[in-house]
Amino acid sequence: MKHKLLLLLLFTLSWGIFQTKAQSTPEPFFKEGERVNFVGNSITHGGYFHNYLLLFYATRFPNQKVVFYNSGIWGDNANSFLQRMDADILSKPADYAVVMAGMNDVNRSLYDPARQNEADIETKKARALTDYKGYYEQVIQKLLAANLKVILQKPTIYDETGTLPAPNMPGVNGALQKATVIIDELAQKYNLKTVDYYTILNTINAQLQATNPAATIVSNDRIHPGAPGHLVMAYQFLKETNAPRYVSKTVIENGAVKECANCTARDVNMAMGKVEFKVKANSLPYPVASDAAPALAWVPFIREFNEEFLQVSPLSPGKYTLLIDGTVASEFTHEQLQAGVNLATIQNTPQYKQALQVQGQTSLYRTVQIKVRDLKRVEFSYLPRDLLGKPYSEIEAYINQLISTNDVKYTANKALFDSYLVNKPQEQALEQQLTDLADQIYVLNKPVEHTYQILRSFQTQTHIWDFDSPIVNNTIQGWTIVNYSPATTENGILKLFGTRANNLIRYDAPVGSIDPAVSKVAVIRLKNETIHNKARFYWWSSNPTHDAAFIEFDISANDTDFKEYIIDLSRDPRWAGGIKIIRFDIPASLSASEYTKQISVDNVRLYTFPDMPDRTPAPFGVNLAGAEFGSNMPGVVNTDYTYPTIPELDYFKSKGLTLIRLPFKWERIQLTLGGALDQAELGRMKKFVEAARVRGIWVLLDMHNYGRRKINGTEYIIGAPELTIAHVADAWGKLAAEFKDYGNIWGYGLMNEPHDMLASTPWKNIAQALITKIREVDTQTTIVVAGDSWSSAARWQTASDNLKTLSDPSKKLVFEAHQYFDRDASGSYAGTYDTEGTTPTTGVERVTPFVAWLKQNNFKGFVGEYGVPDDDPRWLVTLDNMLNYLSVNCVNGTYWAAGPWWNTYKLAVEPRGGVDRPQLPTLQKYQFASNNCSTLTGIKEDLEASKKYVLFPNPSRHELFLDTPNFNGGQVTITDLLGRTVLNGTVKERTIDVKALPAGTYLLVVVKKEQRLYKRFIKE
Repeated sequence: MKHKLLLLLLFTLSWGIFQTKAQSTPEPFFKEGERVNFVGNSITHGGYFHNYLLLFYATRFPNQKVVFYNSGIWGDNANSFLQRMDADILSKPADYAVVMAGMNDVNRSLYDPARQNEADIETKKARALTDYKGYYEQVIQKLLAANLKVILQKPTIYDETGTLPAPNMPGVNGALQKATVIIDELAQKYNLKTVDYYTILNTINAQLQATNPAATIVSNDRIHPGAPGHLVMAYQFLKETNAPRYVSKTVIENGAVKECANCTARDVNMAMGKVEFKVKANSLPYPVASDAAPALAWVPFIREFNEEFLQVSPLSPGKYTLLIDGTVASEFTHEQLQAGVNLATIQNTPQYKQALQVQGQTSLYRTVQIKVRDLKRVEFSYLPRDLLGKPYSEIEAYINQLISTNDVKYTANKALFDSYLVNKPQEQALEQQLTDLADQIYVLNKPVEHTYQILRSFQTQTHIWDFDSPIVNNTIQGWTIVNYSPATTENGILKLFGTRANNLIRYDAPVGSIDPAVSKVAVIRLKNETIHNKARFYWWSSNPTHDAAFIEFDISANDTDFKEYIIDLSRDPRWAGGIKIIRFDIPASLSASEYTKQISVDNVRLYTFPDMPDRTPAPFGVNLAGAEFGSNMPGVVNTDYTYPTIPELDYFKSKGLTLIRLPFKWERIQLTLGGALDQAELGRMKKFVEAARVRGIWVLLDMHNYGRRKINGTEYIIGAPELTIAHVADAWGKLAAEFKDYGNIWGYGLMNEPHDMLASTPWKNIAQALITKIREVDTQTTIVVAGDSWSSAARWQTASDNLKTLSDPSKKLVFEAHQYFDRDASGSYAGTYDTEGTTPTTGVERVTPFVAWLKQNNFKGFVGEYGVPDDDPRWLVTLDNMLNYLSVNCVNGTYWAAGPWWNTYKLAVEPRGGVDRPQLPTLQKYQFASNNCSTLTGIKEDLEASKKYVLFPNPSRHELFLDTPNFNGGQVTITDLLGRTVLNGTVKERTIDVKALPAGTYLLVVVKKEQRLYKRFIKE
């Protein structure tokens, strides 16, 4: 590291107000007010790639509304387009027709290996391509005659090279390549634009299969691209239509706005240790869907089309935290900020969250589009021609005839026909919903001005010595080298070899240069190749009571790389007065056999650090597991168990997750019942807490014992004669005495997942005793009380309702629940998403009883464990929905789990090979819970009132009947499980029409005079 010795001021104290006009918004390919009709087969019918394009236009050009139509039908070809041209494709006025055909036109069955000996097979293949060209040309002619601008899309690939489960039809992909030649010929003849999906998909597919023959850019059926393939298609469309690169480009230089492309920046202020300015971009970042994200490794989508560029210079060396509207966005080094960073990929910025709202509406737009296209598929692909355009009653009679005769046409397409009968009567409503959604998208997508702040991360560096100058007379940058020989420097590294038992480096501080009221933390980064594992930090001061003092700290032995050690001086009363000398003894004592071993020092730093952030809004975070590992008690540290590392703290802090739940074992912190706390284990805990404190991270101490403890190898339940309540109360009293003065203890977690407690000693009684004991020594720190029965959120109202009678004289209780999404809610996830019976709302449904209980009793809550596997993106949707529900209801939580020993555990969010785990982007969206929950947001089911009326049938597909006394009609509201209104209506003769609702779980709210009644129901 290259630094200069100085008392650092973060920034020159100067400020100015500057403003630059926004550069004009880049010109879009599709202009404001234009309507674009995508015509195609199943790949268009599914709607992903053009839905991604809709999202791009809605976020990049939010003030220029473009409407995207879906005219795809599963199984169609160019001839099919002609058959439905007037009745379907041209039925909506449009400006563009974007056409794709080929996959079905080449007649894939002709390439079945079993047919290759047919005498005329090659003639049939050639005829299919000839027909394709003829029909396609007619399609173009009809579209041009209708005054449409036509874009021809080359077909996607057929994967005939992958080792995939679907039967292979070699030659299909070659036929599709010939189709691309035909498209080029037609495009040249009619002077049309083309978009080439075939080439890019073929190239990427070959690259994937070079290392993994079972990989594919399409899917196992060899035909249909998955979400990543569709994002590649969207990328190619944007590339060939010259879409702009920048969301915005903001350059702040020397306290002024140097550039603001596609944005306006103003009010730059560089003063008092921070940079502050305001930016209003003309666009929003593009939120890449998690299931499409693998495509980002295949194409430079982010670099070419999603750059929200921010550059700030000059900055003093160090790490910085970027806050947008007061919320931590991310952390960067000064080098990164001076070179420029891309904010578009940071998922917790206010603008990204706004873009996610737009994405939610565009996704819903696609869902409704597919419902409409499914209607057209039935009508054009499965109904007799003479039924087209006939009244619904005739079509319904025809389908019912198919059903009654068990016709194969129905049985092979049961879901499609069943949906038709449900949705066809609602077709006009669905079309209106599409119109409304298109309008809503362009209401939600308007960018707003945001306030940016750039602050030094964690703490302010007051002194740094980087040892990048030469050693002169055993002195370097004011440090005197004592007993080390030889001592040299190379590339900013001080290299030392000890020659005696005591070897040291000592700094004689100029008078007044080190103020202990400002410099509160000492940090040394070193590599210790000796066998010794202790070092000391000494200081001499003008304090007459404590003129000399030292702190001994642990270092690792036999190092092969550098490690950073933190000495928290803020809690040591001896660190006071004027500091005269500081010194490091590395190691504290050196044996003669180690004289040839090198000690390397990268740098020494002194820091100050700010006060901890407010407890509200409540932070989200992770469990950093490891200290509770192993069944061997007490066990050997780093063999049976381990503690989390400082790099892990830095990593999760950089992701905006600032609450760490630290599990530990009672047996290790207190070796004997009633005895003193083990000083070695206590030291390890304190070292972790101190490292978190320096970084502004909260810690929840979690006794991870399940209401039990081992004594001489035998496990006892608290309340047994051998293991009394007094024993665990004694342990917590001693822990509280040790940690009460630490500024970053978010809470004392009394017990992880108590369960099956003794009838004579219920968990409530134990918890009350622990609260009472802790309050004897600590009246300030929050106490976190876990629920009974494994802390189940779903069972909270039956298993843990009695906890509402707990008494805390300090009124600082938080109640802790846990919740997983597999069938038994254990978190084992033995099956798949489908076999576990999980749905997008499983998490919300399971935590609802806990949240409702908190609201009913005016308590604060916390969900200490939740987690999902990394093997199916649908788990992330369930997690996202639950975290959103918790957040809006003022409940925070910690994800299970992170920690250094998880290896390939599928729930773990430790990065692997420097790559973030799939769960992390979802977690980053939720850094703080709301702090405005005067009324319950979301589910508010009144358990007593709901008993007075009945909904049936429940589940229901079409109508609900409401049976309640003295209620014959009135207003009702239906919300989803996140509290969002999905239907307002009127009860007529106690009947409620729910046909239009998608399948899912809902809450019915009935207004009855001054009373509101709530009832859950399931729509199939």
